Amino acid sequence: MDESGSLNIINTISDINIFGEMAVFLEDKRSASVRAKTDVEVMAFPKNAFLQAASKIPKFNFSVMSSLIDRLNDINKKYVNVMEYKFVSSISFYILDNFINKNTDFASLDILKLSESTGLIQPEVLKTLFILEKNEAIYNFDTDNLPKVTFKIDKNKLFVFLRNFLYKKI
Repeated sequence: MDESGSLNIINTISDINIFGEMAVFLEDKRSASVRAKTDVEVMAFPKNAFLQAASKIPKFNFSVMSSLIDRLNDINKKYVNVMEYKFVSSISFYILDNFINKNTDFASLDILKLSESTGLIQPEVLKTLFILEKNEAIYNFDTDNLPKVTFKIDKNKLFVFLRNFLYKKI
């Protein structure tokens, strides 16, 4: 559950899988709860038995490491998506607040100042602007005088892009 009390699915595991092993390494602190969608059979290992099996049975040890690595890889992918979501939404709303709401379709930005005001690093700001350009939300994108950039804004395409982007699955 998150801070607001909402239940979040972090991962879905299938037949013959290991879960709960992180508690062994985190000194019994659980990082998540498990709920079954169907009837299941579960075999519990006390901490000492788990550690003995991990140290004496290479296949068991490999299975545990493989499970952890798969989950870490999934979390890494989700993190990248969440960060892109943050970048794109932050820059898009900055453009909306500072240009669209002031009835102008031309933007002149200082990447350094934009970076400071959004909390994003400069490459993230530029990458986001390139994403907006690729999706035709901005056009005539000029980076010849970095860190200053200029572009025109297509208000309708920006709204369509932002709506589609914000509703996509992370």
